[in-house]
Amino acid sequence: MNKTLILHGWGGSDAPHWQSELASEIAQDYGTVCFPLLDNCHFPSKNRWMRQVKEVLQDFNPDTVVCHSLANNLWLWLCEEGDIVEVERLFMVSIPSLDTKEKTIKTFFPLS
Repeated sequence: MNKTLILHGWGGSDAPHWQSELASEIAQDYGTVCFPLLDNCHFPSKNRWMRQVKEVLQDFNPDTVVCHSLANNLWLWLCEEGDIVEVERLFMVSIPSLDTKEKTIKTFFPLS
């Protein structure tokens, strides 16, 4: 059975955000979904989020990953580190501007 991991961006994705709706639809269709609330989502730390997502990837072992916003940057950092599992499908939605000056998310920039 397909397992889908949904990763939110800065500030999370509470209902009625499309990601929470997607998680609900997958579950209603008897799919397996993991939609974790990443630590301190309004003041994220790249290193904390990376540790948390590595644990989720190891425990959940998804076939599909959906990244939104800052989670796209996170995924690219995980790929650069090179110790994440391979997935069959990766969806990257609303990638943040590389020119952002927002101090709250500065640990996620620049991307290499």
